[in-house]
Parts: sequence; C-alpha cells; structure tokens
Amino acid sequence: MRISILILIAALGASILTACNGSSYTSYQYLSPYDVSNAVETSETTVAIDNETLSMQKYVVARSSTSTKIQKYDEVVISVVFEAFKPANSTSYTTSYKYSASTQTIRIGIDATLPGLENGLLDNLYKGDKVRLMMPPGLAYGANGAYISSTGSYSYPFAWYLVDFEVISVTRPTTMPEPYDKTFATAFKDTVSLASGLKYIKCVTTNNTKTDSLKNVTIRYTGYLANGEIFDTNVTNGGSFAFQIEYTSESVIVGILDAVKTMRVGEKIRALIPSNLGYKGQSKGKIKPFTDLIFDIELLTTD
Repeated sequence: MRISILILIAALGASILTACNGSSYTSYQYLSPYDVSNAVETSETTVAIDNETLSMQKYVVARSSTSTKIQKYDEVVISVVFEAFKPANSTSYTTSYKYSASTQTIRIGIDATLPGLENGLLDNLYKGDKVRLMMPPGLAYGANGAYISSTGSYSYPFAWYLVDFEVISVTRPTTMPEPYDKTFATAFKDTVSLASGLKYIKCVTTNNTKTDSLKNVTIRYTGYLANGEIFDTNVTNGGSFAFQIEYTSESVIVGILDAVKTMRVGEKIRALIPSNLGYKGQSKGKIKPFTDLIFDIELLTTD
C-alpha cells in the first residue's frame, strides 16, 4: 500500500511539475503555481487515519523566519490555492489558480479541515512559510468528494489534491476551553482523526466493555462552543442521557453517535465535532448555523 502511494505521488509530481511550466495554465493563468524545483525543504508527511498510515509529499518553497512555529490549537491564517486531479488518469479537472487566492482561518485541532492540511500545518511549519502539499484522497475529500465553494465545482471521489499556501499569521490562544470536569484534561494526549471529520482525544481509557451499533448506552456530557462557553450539560445535576446507538432519534447529533462508538464503559473523551456532524445549518440557542462544537463525553453504561 505504501509503495503504491509513493509511486502515485511520483507520477503526480511529474505531471504537476509539467503543468507548472505552463502547459496547463496558458489560457487562464492569473496565479502562478509554486516552483518547487528549489524548495528549501522537501519531506514526506505521514498521517494515521482509521488504522491506516497515509503519506503526502511536502515542499517548503520559501521560509522567511523560524521564530513562530505552528502548534496545536493555534489560530492560523493561510492564503491558499489548489488543483485537483482525477483518480483514473491524474489529469487536472478543477483549479483555483485562475481565481484570487482564498484566505482561510483554521484553529488547529478545533476547526474541521482536510486532514492533509491540518497535519501538514503541524509538520514543522512556521509563520511566513510558503508550502506545497500533494495530498492523496484519504487526506483530502476521500471517497465521497465535496462541493468546493471557491471554484463552484464538485470534487471527484478519490481525487488527489495539490495545495499551495502561504502562512500569513499564527495566533496562540491562552487556553483551550476549560473542561467543567477536570478529569477531561487533554494536555499531552493525542488527537485521533476519523475519515468523517470527527476528532477526539481520549482523556480516560479503560479495558471495559466496548460499545457497538446495536447497544443501548448512557452518557454524561458537556457541550462547549469554541470560545469555551458551555451551551449544554447534564453534569451539574448528576444526570445521564440514555439512547440506542443504531435507532436513536435525530435529537442526538451524528458527531456524538460516532464518538460514543469509539468508547468503552468508564472512558472519557473530548470530541471535536465539525458542523456537518453537528447541527449543520440549524440554529440551536447559543449555537449558530454551521458551528463546530466540542463535547466532553463519559460513557456510563452499555447493554
């Protein structure tokens, strides 16, 4: 698997570098793809997702300083353009190089973004860096594809992505949302990423009974906005919330269902839930449409 990925990266690299010389951009080029032939750093970034290790090529095209290194939970602003390639023959089918570069703000480890982009940002990058990532499907939009607003087009399933970006600014927050229950401390614990976009941090682990999709479960939870404000909890009154994973009502968001499926009785996790696994475009009290959420969840029982 790893060898085939590297072969495909090499093949894509050859076709992309040919495109960078002008053959694919002559009719509409407004922005120039980065020239990686004199990159100051070339490396391979490996990412573990769903028990599989995926690789992508990273080029640091320019580096002005090493004073501000990107870390988890930083708020990073990037100026980004991309090109997507069909999986069957590696030909380009959509690009944002003919538009202005889009500016994106990403809170690392909190906001939902492509796994390849987030892991690339955390792989020894600094404020001011200009970077190219060559992301395989599993680190981009995967098997489902997606609508890309910057180009008004849809991504092919299993498409590869070339992404050029510049790190404009890096802002370090003073704290992550403080957990209501101090046993949910996340310091020095790994964040696990799932293909769905859900991320979670196991704060307390056990070897007890694991959930499955047919079981009834009982949980204790606290929901936070990204600024740390609590919007819902059943912890303060010692309460619990019971539901059946497979046949629950729509009152339980998909992100919580997916998070609970990873847990064993007695475990506590912090789940970072993107808006598409939350309330999507709905407004729910303090929760505005398309808001990413944070949940601390304790699995009390399963049967």
